[in-house]
Amino acid sequence: MAAYRYLINRMLSLPLSKEKEKEEWKKIVTIANNNKFPTHQIEKLKTQITQKNSKNVNTNQTQNKWAIFTYHSPIITKITNLFKQTDIKIAFRNTNKIRQIIRPKLQNIIHKIMTKAGYIN
Repeated sequence: MAAYRYLINRMLSLPLSKEKEKEEWKKIVTIANNNKFPTHQIEKLKTQITQKNSKNVNTNQTQNKWAIFTYHSPIITKITNLFKQTDIKIAFRNTNKIRQIIRPKLQNIIHKIMTKAGYIN
């Protein structure tokens, strides 16, 4: 079933002409018939995938646009107030990263270990 789903997805996602798509569909059906797989299930699978793809196309059109700001000054709040009047959503990012907090501590620990082992004087 997974192989047929892959073949149908591939057929529908490739930019094929109608003739080539029909040829591809015939190949998928013959593969299914040769493997004694019911044709009605292949057709049902094709309709399910096309319906799912059409739903995804409709939801992709309504995606929101986002503007990302970092917290570091009061001016940012004034700018974000301007964005609230538009259809653009606002997200904030922190300037402190875990990597920035941990890195100096790790370097100090490594330095201490290296001096104890005699690699650094």
